[in-house]
Amino acid sequence: MTSHQLTLTRSRRLIAALAIWLMAMTGMVGAAHADDLADLGAALSYKPLQPVEAQGVTGFDIGVATTFSQMNDSEDVSVTRVNLHKGLPYGFDIGAFFGNAHQDGESNSLNGYELRYALLRGDTALPAIGVRGAYTKLDNNALDLDTKSVDIAISKGFLFLTPYAGIGQVWVDSKQGDASMTKTYAGLNIGLGLFAVDIEVDQTGEVTTYGLKAALRW
Repeated sequence: MTSHQLTLTRSRRLIAALAIWLMAMTGMVGAAHADDLADLGAALSYKPLQPVEAQGVTGFDIGVATTFSQMNDSEDVSVTRVNLHKGLPYGFDIGAFFGNAHQDGESNSLNGYELRYALLRGDTALPAIGVRGAYTKLDNNALDLDTKSVDIAISKGFLFLTPYAGIGQVWVDSKQGDASMTKTYAGLNIGLGLFAVDIEVDQTGEVTTYGLKAALRW
């Protein structure tokens, strides 16, 4: 083998090795990016921050809330929002929030909407059980991220305390890809006349979110 042929062979081997390394790195980056997208979607998905029982046609819940999500491989995410909920006939409730998501010094508008139905309205002896469909949308052209979720929840009042818990599924869609994950959450509503405070912990995928809401509720 001539020196020219030997150099050519070595060059080909080097190029092949570099190609294998690049493909491996691309796979790693893709997986990391998918994980980051799922975590962000988990942080921005709908957080109920209230019990599941139907409020009735005269019922309102108007409040302010904040959530804090512990991310795995990026800066933590916080959300500040204004909440509005209204009871409807036949066991239905609608709700919405309007707020901002904050991460790494940047803020983007984040809005969310829910429709809830009481499977069991609950009373002094029985708990309330309901199902919820929800949607959130982040105002960011680069990501164009939204989430959809469904869950079933249970709550039961004891004097001025109403613990609640739920389980469901979240779907994340954006220009960067999509993801799906399971969510579980539990919270406590503290009712003091017309004033109510909600404390909630949510686990969606690998992300844990802590929420706090203060509201006027009737």
